[in-house]
Amino acid sequence: AESLVIGLLGGVAGVALARAAMLVINARALSAVPRLDAASIDATVLGFAFLATLVSSVVFGLVPALRAARLDIADSLRAAAVGSATRAGGRFREAIIVTQMAVGLMLMVGAGLVVQSFRALAETHPGFEPRGALTMRVAMPFAGFSSANDVRAFHGVLAERLGALPGVTAVAATSQLPLTGQGPLQPYAYDEETARNWESISADVFNVTPGYFRATGATLIAGRDFTQDDITAGRRVIVIDDSLAERAWGGAPQAIGRLLQLEPEGTPESFAEVIGVAGHMRYHDLRREVLPQIFRPGVFLNFSLVLRTDGDAAALAEPARSAIAGMRPGS
Repeated sequence: AESLVIGLLGGVAGVALARAAMLVINARALSAVPRLDAASIDATVLGFAFLATLVSSVVFGLVPALRAARLDIADSLRAAAVGSATRAGGRFREAIIVTQMAVGLMLMVGAGLVVQSFRALAETHPGFEPRGALTMRVAMPFAGFSSANDVRAFHGVLAERLGALPGVTAVAATSQLPLTGQGPLQPYAYDEETARNWESISADVFNVTPGYFRATGATLIAGRDFTQDDITAGRRVIVIDDSLAERAWGGAPQAIGRLLQLEPEGTPESFAEVIGVAGHMRYHDLRREVLPQIFRPGVFLNFSLVLRTDGDAAALAEPARSAIAGMRPGS
């Protein structure tokens, strides 16, 4: 009975602590935590807490109860009168106390590390702004697109239709979204040594359409974004991240207008001009920067869309789906 009372009090305190922790987390508006808004203390959580409390109370209360039931009352009274205890009983109690302290210390250290890691991740800037952004994956059939001009025209009309939706401030397409893993690797060279040791260094490479950095909320540190003319004219231009700019030329301003070698032949066509430098975006995970990044202008039929809005991003989902579903080759 005593174990049940203590266990139930502990269960109530645990649920109350969980509720307080949720309020604190929501108050900090940590929207980067996936499905945080779906977390709640519902009947399932309360049922699990009650069952865990009941089982642990019975198990840990039953062991000393059974042990006490086997004791000889007369011997126990005589031992208590002289202020002594059996050696086996003393060792058992000492072992229980040491075990409880060890387990409690492990739980405290583990909880502290989890909280510290969570706090570090929550305060890490991913290089883009997830609030106000809607993303979706689109795959169009290849039938009906006979040339690259058809694909460019399709993307132009799609961007126009999506940009006309209420509240949309920017629209762009990309071959890969942030936090989706490593992209295709692109060897590069920026001086004679790296050109001589070709493929000794590589970067993640992504194809994007004009307006991508504004749509994702990324920071364009220097230079400019891509334009539709860059895609139409097939210009060899790229945007790199600040880590590549720092490594190759000592900083973002110095990188603008430089040529980065992207092919091993060394012909003029193997170089691309750096027109912009963006802040590094976390494509692998939030914990660290992994590889430098190169962004190229391009359009394609399998792509991801990014829509930025000054209102509720989730409310754009159905209108955006309808706009895309109405698109056909040549429409």
